[in-house]
Amino acid sequence: MLVHVSTLAGRQKYRNLRRDPRLAVTVFDPAQPLRYIEIRGTAELHDDPDGEIRDRIAVKHGFPDGTAFDPPGAKRVIATIIPTRIRTSSRD
Repeated sequence: MLVHVSTLAGRQKYRNLRRDPRLAVTVFDPAQPLRYIEIRGTAELHDDPDGEIRDRIAVKHGFPDGTAFDPPGAKRVIATIIPTRIRTSSRD
């Protein structure tokens, strides 16, 4: 399983991942807050000049594309998370 995150090259998230690619992401189930998935791993950064991931996310949420989310001249980057550990809650 790979997880892709879209961000802008000028953001703190990007600067942090360039300095140290290790990360952890936790997603909670809003209907059952004790349920979660935690992904630990490393990020590989790749340029995304066409905003492919950004647009896929925007379309999923009902927008025609994601161009309205970026300021003029913004540089998009994809952080591909390569998991080293995946953990889920034991409560169902």
